[in-house]
Amino acid sequence: MEAVATKDQESLIKAMVQAWPFTHLPLGNLMPIPNEKILKATLDGLDMLLFQKVHPRRWKMEVLDLRQNAKQDFCSLVWSGARDACSAKVTRQTMEGSPNMGKKQPLKVFADLCLAEQGLSKFLSCLFGWAEQRKGLVHVHCTMLQILTTPIHLVREILQMVGLDFFEEVDVCWEFGLTILAEFAPYLSQMSNLRKLHLGNIGVIHFTNYTSPERKEELAVQFISQFQNLNLQKLHLCTLSFLKGRLDQCLRCLKTPLQTLKLESCFLTDSDMISLSQCLCTSQLKRLDLSGTYLANLNLEPFQHLLERVAKTLTFLILIKCGITDTQLSAFLPALSRCVRLEYLELYGNPISEAAQERLRHHTAKLSRLRFETYPLPMMGHYKKGARRTRFVQIESKLSGTPGDLGQSKMVTYYTYPCYECGTWQFYHPQYPFCKCMFD
Repeated sequence: MEAVATKDQESLIKAMVQAWPFTHLPLGNLMPIPNEKILKATLDGLDMLLFQKVHPRRWKMEVLDLRQNAKQDFCSLVWSGARDACSAKVTRQTMEGSPNMGKKQPLKVFADLCLAEQGLSKFLSCLFGWAEQRKGLVHVHCTMLQILTTPIHLVREILQMVGLDFFEEVDVCWEFGLTILAEFAPYLSQMSNLRKLHLGNIGVIHFTNYTSPERKEELAVQFISQFQNLNLQKLHLCTLSFLKGRLDQCLRCLKTPLQTLKLESCFLTDSDMISLSQCLCTSQLKRLDLSGTYLANLNLEPFQHLLERVAKTLTFLILIKCGITDTQLSAFLPALSRCVRLEYLELYGNPISEAAQERLRHHTAKLSRLRFETYPLPMMGHYKKGARRTRFVQIESKLSGTPGDLGQSKMVTYYTYPCYECGTWQFYHPQYPFCKCMFD
């Protein structure tokens, strides 16, 4: 469907909705972007059916899915339609005499809820306004909530319109600090089916000097305590100033094991690393991402214990730009080599010497499932262009002799620090050997 619907297209959409022969209509997958005119045409078509006392026999729609990433596709619709046809006779026999026979079931409408600075978009305002006037006939379910610097009074107003227990994914990027986040906490605790939580940039700009340390602690505890009501599978925490020294409080609230834990650009202490290695929720991790979290001043012995705990489950490990030194790398190398299910490893952006990297690559060569790897190369910004090319060739020759590095089944890339001329990360790979300005 085009982004702008003409009158003829709107009429076609209405007719399509009324004649739709399947139980699901994945309209979100048919729109490149949310389109208010297409939505209005769809809702007009539904109205012609919802207010009829008896639905047409061929109309089977139970779900209107407006999500852009809806998993339902037309192949599955065809198969579901075929199954419906095959079981129609059995269904009729089963329903005969049922007290619910002939009653209309509410139409389920699925949508992603995104709250920007102005609150709801015109698209979502149109949907919620329509559904509000058709209570009992339509139920709106939101499985994903995204909050982008939205005033808290708008958040309260909108969340009171939807069922909180339907949310499966929440993404909050609130620069207004812990005060606002603490006010959101009671809503978060009611999301009983929440599986993924992303918190980013909380308190970046509005933690003023007027907020006392005691008040900050009180707000942090007030928010973190809500985690005990959640059964998360994925937890992403990005640039959280209040997390330092409080990771133990956060993780110990979670009663079920996490599959994914991302601590991006966070400030951690040695006690935080101990908590990371000991908490129940980190015992079965499949993905661990500490990108941008500075580890150079920390004792990584607890990290070694963590790798030993998750050796049979871990598939993704991302340690980009963590400041990891040779000594720290050596501390957890034996545990890393026992992560037998590891498929994806990123270590570039760390000041690791060539000698340490050779030991690292010999350890990773033992991991048969490892398919994608990125490693750091020494800084080369001080080399002239011709010298840099010579240096890359030398490294290529050396790396090509390392067992398991450049096998056909693996994707191995070696990064330096950003190019001082173009700002991009220089990298070596057999097919894409240099940044674009390397020989200009």
